[in-house]
Amino acid sequence: MHKKLFATLSLLVMVSIILTACGGGTTQAPAATTAAPAATQVPAATVAPTEAAKSVTLKVYLLDYTPATITWLKSDINPAFEAANPGVKVEITEGSWSGWDTTFSGFFAAGDGPDIINLGSEMNTLYGESLADMDQYLGESAWPDIKNFGPALENAKYNGKLRGLPIFTAPRYVFCRTDLMKASGWTSGTP
Repeated sequence: MHKKLFATLSLLVMVSIILTACGGGTTQAPAATTAAPAATQVPAATVAPTEAAKSVTLKVYLLDYTPATITWLKSDINPAFEAANPGVKVEITEGSWSGWDTTFSGFFAAGDGPDIINLGSEMNTLYGESLADMDQYLGESAWPDIKNFGPALENAKYNGKLRGLPIFTAPRYVFCRTDLMKASGWTSGTP
């Protein structure tokens, strides 16, 4: 359940980011919010009336999601989003972390690729200049709940500007051999 909730929230946030960025100068910053699970608010995409008549395909590139998650996104999440945003079609392309560097380099070198891409935070240094500055759409003045991401949000920034959102965080553990610690003289405190 937690995995589905997180995937839903992540997709909604990513789609909101792109929809606000797709329209160029006529796109308005989100003014309203739409309810999302777990009592959090996600910025709603606001499309100017002149754009509502246009048909837009939102291309999302996901890496190594499970087949069950992809099926769920396509059968439940995409249709719900498309119904709430007439004229917007969501197209998911599946990729793999195997060979990601060649694929992503091609996207950015050509200046063509998906609207939403699932990058690792360490890739900000490689592609940060090519990613949209999302502060006006997702910064604290536009979306106060963004502060709930805490320090993880720093990993989604490039040159101090917000370029995306963290979709998950995970603790990293350090395992120590206590026999080697004792042999080296470490007898107390945190290693």
